[in-house]
Amino acid sequence: MVDYTDFLYFILLVVVALIAIPIRRARRKKRLDRARRPTYVSYTQPQPASYAYQQKLQIDFNRIQRSLRITDESNVDRALNGIQIKIPVDNPYSLFSDIKIIQHRNNAIKIYATLSKVIPSDLEVKNKQKVFSSGVNEIRVPQLANVYSISTEKGEMWENILAINKSVDHLLSLQNELEYFYLKEDYFEAVVYSEAGIISVLNFIKFLHFNIKNLFIDMKEYDIEQLKCYNCEDPFDPLEEECDKCSAPRPRCLICFQDLKPSEKQEVVQLPCCQIYAHKNHILTWLKKNKKCPNCHEDISHWAKKLML
Repeated sequence: MVDYTDFLYFILLVVVALIAIPIRRARRKKRLDRARRPTYVSYTQPQPASYAYQQKLQIDFNRIQRSLRITDESNVDRALNGIQIKIPVDNPYSLFSDIKIIQHRNNAIKIYATLSKVIPSDLEVKNKQKVFSSGVNEIRVPQLANVYSISTEKGEMWENILAINKSVDHLLSLQNELEYFYLKEDYFEAVVYSEAGIISVLNFIKFLHFNIKNLFIDMKEYDIEQLKCYNCEDPFDPLEEECDKCSAPRPRCLICFQDLKPSEKQEVVQLPCCQIYAHKNHILTWLKKNKKCPNCHEDISHWAKKLML
């Protein structure tokens, strides 16, 4: 009679190994994951004051609307995490044509705005305690140097304006509310930590504009056309690539990549292949060397001949 004891014992060992090895690997993976896992702070225990900074802000967008003195609901678009407001020309904040305010992070509010007047310069102000600064084009305003890093390509102009006592006082009053703001021509954005910070930083931009325009004799330098959809004439948000009303593309020249103002409409053409806009002279220059559309690469030489007539 054949003895199968050793063979069965071998099979048993194989089965046990096949079961045990994956279990052992799984346990080892859990130990490694546990070791890598960050230590979470229990909010059931008393926490230092700094933890209040990390809790989610409860933003009252209706109160912000009242602070901006907006009473007509047709000027307001609401979303779950924010609000976008078109500012009427008779409003105290009419320096801004559109203001978008959103919950940026749990503890922060982000502001985007389009200005109805150009500020002919760029300015970036970063709170040194809250955000890293690269130091590029940085200027030094002695009264603010310990709190903010300030960058601009027009250093002398901004050094004079920011040295004004009211500028210093205003920025120092914002040091606990402001993470950064960026201002360039007709575009503005900022991150703040409270509803009061929203109004304060908008008031500061109004103050800056008032002081800048006093440096210029010709006030027409501040007039700017608001960017509008070429199809339905709805105003464009600073970050929109398509019209939120009719889905038409942003009026931007395909060749030079500059936004196209309403007054340029007579100088602009829309390509028949992909409906993209371009300055007429620019696209003709392109088509003298290339037969194809620079966007979709369709042959539009026949259209170019009609355009030259």
